[in-house]
Amino acid sequence: MESFIKAENNGKNICMVYAHNDDMVIGAIQAIKRAGLKPGKDILTGSIDGVPDIYKAMIDGESERQC
Repeated sequence: MESFIKAENNGKNICMVYAHNDDMVIGAIQAIKRAGLKPGKDILTGSIDGVPDIYKAMIDGESERQC
């Protein structure tokens, strides 16, 4: 994810990251934060699964979509 953010104008060209499981999107959220961006604001995130940590991310405004 860090390489993708760098390659895409430091994340400015990325609207949303969708992952097919929550652990992957939680990793993306961490990378977005390390890049100095705000997940849920600068880059939207969403995933499928329902692991407990994703609900904390949703409450914190870092992930918007859960299927």
